[in-house]
Amino acid sequence: MEEQMLLTEMAVTYGQAEKSGLYAVIAAVNAVAARGAGFVTVQLRIEYPSDIEKARIYGMLKPVRAFCGRQKIGLKEEIFRSPAVSRVQTIATAAGWKEENAGAEKGADKRRSDILITNWIGLGGTLRIYWEKRRQLEERFPVGFLRKIEEMEPCLFTGEGTRLAIRAGAGRVRALSEGGILAALWRLAKETGQGLRVDMKTLPIRQETVEICEYLGLNPYQLTSVGSLMILAENGEALADRFRERQIPATIVGRLTEDHDKILYHGEEPRYLDRPAPDEILKIFDI
Repeated sequence: MEEQMLLTEMAVTYGQAEKSGLYAVIAAVNAVAARGAGFVTVQLRIEYPSDIEKARIYGMLKPVRAFCGRQKIGLKEEIFRSPAVSRVQTIATAAGWKEENAGAEKGADKRRSDILITNWIGLGGTLRIYWEKRRQLEERFPVGFLRKIEEMEPCLFTGEGTRLAIRAGAGRVRALSEGGILAALWRLAKETGQGLRVDMKTLPIRQETVEICEYLGLNPYQLTSVGSLMILAENGEALADRFRERQIPATIVGRLTEDHDKILYHGEEPRYLDRPAPDEILKIFDI
């Protein structure tokens, strides 16, 4: 019998929009699943200040319960009023068991692997901004534009893409989250101990994300990207084709290299990747 190890991942969101807690849960679940774990439970903790009615918090629990029910994920909840917080804070911890040799990262990160991104960068952040700033956005953008953002929501949960990548023998699968694509690339280089070359022009991004970030003065490359996976593959194009057959967008954005230089290209001009900055989503809460 294979020995198992327990994996955990945590995600934190702020805000009192109805789906704020749901986004924390999905972020944590995506992250632990990408590491090859089966789900055991999600521990959800919501702290809220005294000026928020408890009924609003119960409203935040509804989409969480519905999601966990559909995905057959065990859910434990804690909610309480706290004098230590000035805004609603949701902490989701996902835990799952993984057989020690299952979905092993097969040394592909020691080769010059392709770096593959699914869906679009800034996906989770765009949706969170939409629900937190909806009234403000409705004054600026047409209804059809905002409807396209709502239609992105089913892409947040990356379960199907994770299973496809692991079955295909991908060298490494990671769920994008806080800090956006730039933080994810930095962490990838640290985890693998290698360098990378990435063409910024190839990074998949929705026009809705670009326009909302321009309007609010945010950097989309540092915006939480829950809903996207970063995958290492020896033959990235073949894997990308498999994703596209499942109607999941997939793009090769660069490669690992044998040196330690983390280089981003925008046209012909290269620049070195900086250490991760705080997530841009925090700016909409004045954090």
